[in-house]
Amino acid sequence: MDKKGQFYLLMTIIIVGLIFSFAAVINFSQKKSSVNFDYLKDELIIESENVMDDVLFNNKNMNESLIDFSKTYSTYSEADNLYYIFGNRELVTVAGYLKLSDGKIFVDAGSGNQELSFSKNVYNSRDFINPDRNIKVTVNNVVYDFSLSLGENFYFILSKEVKEDVYIVTNAYSN
Repeated sequence: MDKKGQFYLLMTIIIVGLIFSFAAVINFSQKKSSVNFDYLKDELIIESENVMDDVLFNNKNMNESLIDFSKTYSTYSEADNLYYIFGNRELVTVAGYLKLSDGKIFVDAGSGNQELSFSKNVYNSRDFINPDRNIKVTVNNVVYDFSLSLGENFYFILSKEVKEDVYIVTNAYSN
């Protein structure tokens, strides 16, 4: 009879131990958020290529079409801050749109850093005539290098703030 009681006592201890271990694991498990904005990069590359193809095929003005496209894209994009660099070696346009707050960037197109200011929810752009082949754009103390090829160029810097972390996608190199 004593062995039967010991068996039940041992099984009870094991079951209670399992319940406490599951409760401890549940209390310490946390959901980690992984943010992936690479799809924004792919989407913007594809859409900008389609716009540039349409401009070339229909003999439209490239600069005006890319300004219209980047304005429109800025309003429906999930990104918070959007900066665009487009044009060729004769004329390059630097544009941007900020959704959360005012801000500024610095552009070095060959004649030193020039400040470009943005107001919240207002698209702004500036043209640079005869830029250097290599252009530097500084956003939040990060320098992005853009190299202008012979044809038309389209570069961008997109950022999104998620729970105090800032995620950035670009098709440029940063220092």
